[in-house]
Amino acid sequence: MAVTIKEYIVLYSSGELDLTEVNRKAAEGWELVNTNSRTGPVGQVQTAFIMGRSAGQSATDVKVGVFTVQASGNWVVISSHGLANGTMVRFALGVEPENVLPAPLVEGIYYFVVNARGNDFQVSLIADGSPVDITNAGVGGTNEVWKKA
Repeated sequence: MAVTIKEYIVLYSSGELDLTEVNRKAAEGWELVNTNSRTGPVGQVQTAFIMGRSAGQSATDVKVGVFTVQASGNWVVISSHGLANGTMVRFALGVEPENVLPAPLVEGIYYFVVNARGNDFQVSLIADGSPVDITNAGVGGTNEVWKKA
């Protein structure tokens, strides 16, 4: 299932790279879609950050935290996450350019929390369903879980 982007914004940075506004928008539910850099006429680097928000995502989603996975048991691990079974969550790539979500998790798709415990939980595509079979740990240490508000 593809995620449909319904809104885009473009943030520009000239000269010294300042990610303050990009990070603020990410906290509001916007996701980085693409970047483009070029050298201006006086040798100054200009960067455009293209951010989007899908039709199903809310600007009021709440960041739960950065996660790891224990693929052998299909567990998403976040210390003291506070999520209950049935809570809808989505996964987002972190800020590191090499980040990849654990397979087969898809960025921006909502999943239901199942089998929640104090420091970990599993996810399902349907409420009270079987856990998604996570086949690898993904790449990067900054991938995030967001709770649907």
